[in-house]
Amino acid sequence: MKLVLTDYNRENTERFKSSLTKAEIPFVHVNIQYDGFLAPDILNPFAYFMGYYQKPEKHRYFNQIPLPPFYEARNVDGGKSEILQGDNVVGHIFYQPNTNRLVKEVVWYNRIGKKVAVERYNIQGEKYADVIVDKDGKDSKVVYYQGSKPVIDFDLSSKNILLKKNGMTQSFNNLTEFVLYFIETIVKEKLGFDFDEVIYNNLATPLFVSNRLPQRATLYFQEFIKDEIPGNMVGVLAGRTPTKRILFENIKQLKKVETLIQEEPAKIPLDYLGAIEEFRRDNDFTQGALTITFSDQILHEDKLAEALAKRGKTWTIAAPSEVSDKLRNFSNAHDNINLLERINGDDIPELLAKHDFYLDVNRGAQMMNNIYRAYHEGMLVISDQKVSKNGGYEVVLVKEEELVGAIDRNSYTSLMNILRKKKGTPATREAYQAQFGA
Repeated sequence: MKLVLTDYNRENTERFKSSLTKAEIPFVHVNIQYDGFLAPDILNPFAYFMGYYQKPEKHRYFNQIPLPPFYEARNVDGGKSEILQGDNVVGHIFYQPNTNRLVKEVVWYNRIGKKVAVERYNIQGEKYADVIVDKDGKDSKVVYYQGSKPVIDFDLSSKNILLKKNGMTQSFNNLTEFVLYFIETIVKEKLGFDFDEVIYNNLATPLFVSNRLPQRATLYFQEFIKDEIPGNMVGVLAGRTPTKRILFENIKQLKKVETLIQEEPAKIPLDYLGAIEEFRRDNDFTQGALTITFSDQILHEDKLAEALAKRGKTWTIAAPSEVSDKLRNFSNAHDNINLLERINGDDIPELLAKHDFYLDVNRGAQMMNNIYRAYHEGMLVISDQKVSKNGGYEVVLVKEEELVGAIDRNSYTSLMNILRKKKGTPATREAYQAQFGA
């Protein structure tokens, strides 16, 4: 069994875990940071000691936040709502990205607009932490709760962590020590997970933790390097850590590292191992385009609508709320525009299945990771560089004429090929088994 050790459970982590699962590589996943929106089956020290490990989801929406009398919450956009006392903004309710307005954080302000308190909510719909704010409006400490009882204090200045359980308080000098304690006492001893290799994908705390575990380690590198080798990677490349190899998800990043270390080659093996890609369907340019938006700000809307109409294609613009008059007028001006209002997460799979293009040309947030989902549906995902939301899964274009020209049968196959090989040739199940064992 492998220990997959990550800092944040972002899309890149899910992509790697999906490849391991497809290749039937057994693993246990420990994610270090807690933002409230980890799946209940992911091991996390904060979530575990608060009692949220394997606790079912129960979402909380912005209009379910308890407010004082005569206060009201008013939605602003796909990312937040305002808390108003009369005409005064006294707080903001921020939503978890890629959700239908699920509450992540509530920030309160004083009379002059300075932040004074923060409440954090999780995927179970519960308030799990208070952030203590200093006189300058900076976060100084996070207090985590099990129910209404404080169980973890995290001092953001000293990095000291206090864990309160069974009537005792344990102190840890930093996050690395806290995670090591969790792995030894909970992951290994209590839950019984026994692993022979650590795989980590981040050069911060996951690297520091892997350096203090006895098992050999692999860095699965999914980040982007600019002009020089990251400082924490230097020691890894020199063979001064338990990391015995680096695997790169993106072949361009592997080649960049090889170029940057020509004068002092790596002391450990470097190799390419992309994601195992699976697409729900083949795409044959017979269906229309789709955009899902929280905003009525759509770039190049008239030119794109006209280009689609000339090719006999419709354009569905879907929104999770009631749309503005601007979008209604745009729809009325073009016969090939289908305007859908008040969609929810359950509608997205059917929308993706009924379209062949995804046009990421709207300002604002995406809904429920729909760019990534459109890519794996098998759609050709095209975006304008100014509003691109997930460039790794989009053909990102700069000029209006490029976007208009992309909606063409003659361009379709070549753009799809570019899209699917942006990071290198997708890996196979056999390639993963060769690297990690069946």
